[in-house]
Amino acid sequence: MILIITNKGDIHCNPVIKHLVDQDDDFFRLNTDSLLEDYEISFWVKENIPELRVCNKVNKKSFVSGSVKSVWDRRPVSPNITGFFDPKVKNVLKEEASEFSRWLRFFLLTVEV
Repeated sequence: MILIITNKGDIHCNPVIKHLVDQDDDFFRLNTDSLLEDYEISFWVKENIPELRVCNKVNKKSFVSGSVKSVWDRRPVSPNITGFFDPKVKNVLKEEASEFSRWLRFFLLTVEV
């Protein structure tokens, strides 16, 4: 499975995604600008093996970290923070989402499949 890390406005990866669909290749598009709104993220450890699951709440597509064979770090951006007016809260949310985004890359590089 190919994980494509990008944003909703990135239309340049769409031809590649169309090719993947046409070839019936498994992929997951992670739009970092909607990380806090469109995704559910679960993390657990079973028998000393860490596992991560990301589910897109909009299209119901998901992946488990062990299935990721390749990552295309295309065009990530900071997440949109909506519904919070306190700038301190917005800043914490943005920092945590950015840290998760960095951690995800590290985790996928280091976890054994």
